[in-house]
Amino acid sequence: MSISNSGFSSQTSSSSSAAIHRDSVHNEILLQLPQKEYRTILAELSLIEMQARDVLNEIGEPIKHCYFVNTGLVSILSVMSDGKSAACPFDE
Repeated sequence: MSISNSGFSSQTSSSSSAAIHRDSVHNEILLQLPQKEYRTILAELSLIEMQARDVLNEIGEPIKHCYFVNTGLVSILSVMSDGKSAACPFDE
């Protein structure tokens, strides 16, 4: 079974932000922005598709992109020194 989520990222991709229509945006953070800021930010974002278990950032690596979950669920996974882990889910 393939689980897919979508989100908007500041990373460069082949998809054009001009193709992103307001009706396809479900992220409440983006939708609550004033129109001027919304248009400015959306022009810099790309819609990306993600699969279950995709890693957005590795531990210890600098954060290079900002992600806005549009549909689906993202978790922050914290791994302790004893190897145990805990997840904090965020959904849209």
